[in-house]
Amino acid sequence: MADREHDDADDDPTAPPRRRLEALRAARGAAGGRTGILLPPVFGGPTYRLTARQPYQASPEAYLVAWNAQVFLPFDDTISWEVDHDHRGSPLLGLDAVFADTPDGPATVTIEIVARSWPGVTGHVTAIGFRDAVTVRAAISQTLAPHTIELTVPPPGPRELEVAMVIEHGVRDLTFRSLTLGPARPVIGPVLG
Repeated sequence: MADREHDDADDDPTAPPRRRLEALRAARGAAGGRTGILLPPVFGGPTYRLTARQPYQASPEAYLVAWNAQVFLPFDDTISWEVDHDHRGSPLLGLDAVFADTPDGPATVTIEIVARSWPGVTGHVTAIGFRDAVTVRAAISQTLAPHTIELTVPPPGPRELEVAMVIEHGVRDLTFRSLTLGPARPVIGPVLG
């Protein structure tokens, strides 16, 4: 059963419960054995995706500003920083994104980067949601690798949200790929079976 291909009927809500449960188990296995199911962001509110190629979105309005980047190539969808070994926070390196309207409930900010640290040092990148002072600090190793930083912000007071990504001491180089804001994914679980 685990080797069967995906069938459109697997997503059919009118399919018999046993068939849907088998499809959910197969999805769980494909997702690395997670114990819950992540639903797509279909609940309440706008979704944004900002990149070097699209640093501004008119509706719902959002924009991205990079601080002291060495490379900005919209045609290659790349914003990059090469950081001195002794960098201690000045000048400020990173980016800032402002979203005019946020989802009605909790929201998730996802930042996709490729980065590495200097040999013998663990670098860090911090994501900050300023509306509620929510912070996530991600460790960066000396192996060049993709990283996903996720920051969940509570339901809005004011609708506008500002998010920053700050490159800290120890990071050797970093390439920004995208920043996405959307409704937080509800988790339903565990799947029994």
